Amino acid sequence: MNRNSASHTPVTIHSLNAVLFLCCLVVAYSVDARPPEQSWDNLCEECHGEYAEFAGKYMWVVGDRLEGQHHKTDLPLFLKNHYIPDHEITAMSQMLANHANSPLRFDNECGSCHGELAVFMEKSIWVRGESMTAMGVGMEVDEYLKTHQELNENDVEFYLKLFSRMSE
Repeated sequence: MNRNSASHTPVTIHSLNAVLFLCCLVVAYSVDARPPEQSWDNLCEECHGEYAEFAGKYMWVVGDRLEGQHHKTDLPLFLKNHYIPDHEITAMSQMLANHANSPLRFDNECGSCHGELAVFMEKSIWVRGESMTAMGVGMEVDEYLKTHQELNENDVEFYLKLFSRMSE
């Protein structure tokens, strides 16, 4: 009987190791699968508030890069230094980028003359596929913005992306 017991012990230990390994994989997968909104709520919301409002006020997308008001060149490094785990930085950045070009900036910079963005879009911009025309002047929006209120190139890019997103 000792001989049979001894032969079962290594199998039991190997089985336990396999089960522990699988449990670790499940835990690792569930950590990776945490939605960025949950990470924001747990790690950032207390100081920075709701993520969409924060991104709308303090972040923008320039070219293909997400920039923050104070952290323009390396936002992923900034996020890492603010305790966002490496495996969550890409998802967090994408979540913020989705809200970066938000109506809040339009409201703050343009609302006093143009009112709410949704109403402005409906009354002032004619969208045909990817083309947008400023109805009041009959010009393509991208050309008109270059002449409007001394907007710079980044401003024009921001508003074109915002108008495109709002028209979808």
